Amino acid sequence: MDGSELHSVFDGTVPSVLMVLIEITLVVCFLLGSALNTILLLVYIRRRGFRSQISNKFLLNLVFSNLLWNLVLIPILLFDNAISTLEDPEFRSKVAYTVFQFFLIFGTCASLLSQLLIGTDQYLAVVDPLHYNTRVNTKRCYFMCGAVWGLSFMVATLNVINYEELGVVVSNIPIVFNTWPSPSQAPSVSTSVFTSSFAVMLFLVPFGVLTFITHLFDKKTLQFLWALK
Repeated sequence: MDGSELHSVFDGTVPSVLMVLIEITLVVCFLLGSALNTILLLVYIRRRGFRSQISNKFLLNLVFSNLLWNLVLIPILLFDNAISTLEDPEFRSKVAYTVFQFFLIFGTCASLLSQLLIGTDQYLAVVDPLHYNTRVNTKRCYFMCGAVWGLSFMVATLNVINYEELGVVVSNIPIVFNTWPSPSQAPSVSTSVFTSSFAVMLFLVPFGVLTFITHLFDKKTLQFLWALK
């Protein structure tokens, strides 16, 4: 993609073929993601043995975050593209982008933190199984899952408030092709520090912890295999 093509994408004149491919991809992701996560949800509801295990409650929490992506975010994208011919496209784009941004941060944060809970739970179950039931119980499970959603909601809300204070106006383009703020609308130092801090605490730190847990889990598995030999 050369400079002229890149400019055409970001000023709204996206080729119709590309938009059709994007919408087809979104529809496929919507159907597959919704179907697979709904199957997991039905299995959890119908099988009592599946519901009795605490680890599966953490898995259900991840299923809900995935359904949020499939049932909210993707329809918002499709709806925004479908009403792109409104008389006031600037207002449409700004509202659609604000709503999309909220659920994007909300769903991403909830999904990543849910995976962190699953990784921590599996690590405790494998590394120290004798004390697992004393460390992980139903009340703590519900508390941690609730904390994931509460923290994700708070971060998404603060991010939208921060976006509104910045005053970024999204031009008449599909919200999947957002533009950067102009230099006059550049965020202040406090805003940059605020955004960077949340990005580190809620995205980089969980990802780093998951990577570390995976490393320890693999190390314990290798030690167990060597002990069997």
